[in-house]
Amino acid sequence: NLTNCSAAGEVRSAQNYSGGFIGYVSASPVITITGCNYNGTVTGASAVAGIVGGIEGGTVKISKSYVRGTVTNTAHNAGGLVGLDNGVLTVENCWSDLTINQTAGQFGAGIVGGVQKAVVIKNCYTIGHMNVSRGAGGIAGQIKGGAPEVTGCIAWGSITTNRGNTQYSPGAIVGNIQI
Repeated sequence: NLTNCSAAGEVRSAQNYSGGFIGYVSASPVITITGCNYNGTVTGASAVAGIVGGIEGGTVKISKSYVRGTVTNTAHNAGGLVGLDNGVLTVENCWSDLTINQTAGQFGAGIVGGVQKAVVIKNCYTIGHMNVSRGAGGIAGQIKGGAPEVTGCIAWGSITTNRGNTQYSPGAIVGNIQI
């Protein structure tokens, strides 16, 4: 578990799973991240974010945490706090103030880029600019599967996509939902 942690600077990789605190979570017991903040730049291929790059199994709970800076990726799933959720994710009372620059791929947002399984996002907000290829949202880029709960969230800023289609349209809160 991470509690009251701060990190600043730059995380740069040409690979998948880059995060300001954790790059990759796999089939773990519950991981709790509380009161943590990241200020800086995170760059990678797919599953890139300010707190956790990618969750591939297990349960992650993030609360009272924030990210400021820039997230840049060259493929799929860029997020302010989490790039890819393919596990069980809860995000509460968190925020981001950032720019997301995605040069290819899809799904980017201020809180979670792409969700493949269960997600709960409560009382979160984002301020920033989402420059995403397609499937962009202020809070979540894509939610696919599970029974999602997005409650009390606010998004301010701009969303720009350069390769949209009906299935991967942008949205102020969620870019696309497929359940």
